[in-house]
Amino acid sequence: MTLLLLLTATLSLSAQLKHTQHQTFQLDSIDQVLIDLVDPYTVETWAGNQLMTETQVQLYQASESVLQFFLKNERYTIVSDSNSTELMSLLSKDTERKRIRTKFGECEERITVRIFVPKNFEQKGEKLWARPPKTEEEK
Repeated sequence: MTLLLLLTATLSLSAQLKHTQHQTFQLDSIDQVLIDLVDPYTVETWAGNQLMTETQVQLYQASESVLQFFLKNERYTIVSDSNSTELMSLLSKDTERKRIRTKFGECEERITVRIFVPKNFEQKGEKLWARPPKTEEEK
């Protein structure tokens, strides 16, 4: 009986926890988006008129309460910063990303981010996406 409980506890700790978080950002008059995240990301275009992020978190050797703690404390949250009406920066709220440790050891954490920008945006640099300049007819 003790062996069965020990085996069950071990298996539950090595289980993979998953969480997907979506966020949207209004672009309105924004013509350029600078992406500066600490996690790996890919950028895709989509038919929407907003910018949307999808953050996928996989956590190993941790309990659900550990994952919920980091979600509540916005470890995986992306924030926007706009110093002008034309440029918006996407930033990781938690930029330190200290390793997660529990009494059972270090937890493996895998984070991937997909960023969906409207189809009318084009990549202008490694981290910069922008709308093409408006023609005289569009102004």
